[in-house]
Amino acid sequence: MRIRNHPLIKILHQLEQDPWFAHSSTPNSDVLGSDWAPEVDIIEDDKQFLIYCDVPGVDSSNIDIDIDQNILTIKGEREIDFFQLQADADVKSTQVGDKSKKYLSSERQKGRFCRRFSLPQSVDGAEIKATCSQGILTICIPKQQQRVSRKIAVETV
Repeated sequence: MRIRNHPLIKILHQLEQDPWFAHSSTPNSDVLGSDWAPEVDIIEDDKQFLIYCDVPGVDSSNIDIDIDQNILTIKGEREIDFFQLQADADVKSTQVGDKSKKYLSSERQKGRFCRRFSLPQSVDGAEIKATCSQGILTICIPKQQQRVSRKIAVETV
């Protein structure tokens, strides 16, 4: 059994999304209003922060990224497969043309997602870039160049 599919993890995830139990019910909550939350890795080096976000099956046109007051928000949606699901007792079935197909198992998460990250003041929000390739969204967040203090000579006029 995969850890993220463990029943206790699912309960904790549901509690995270409930404003009564969440650590924060503000718009800055990490997964507020999400059907699912993509997994991320965040890496820092001398020049930048890199966020790698797993979004397989999500079209890049369905991903929105914005930054407001140093809060980076990633929103998107993984749409349901090309055929529409219909609940039919315990089996999900659908009609495609004259052929009937049945889901025997449906483990992939679908629907809307939203992840929010509080960024340090040292980032250069104007230079953030994002790419999506093979189901991995990569967000490059450069750090502002550190200002070097210097002595300024006072001239006599």
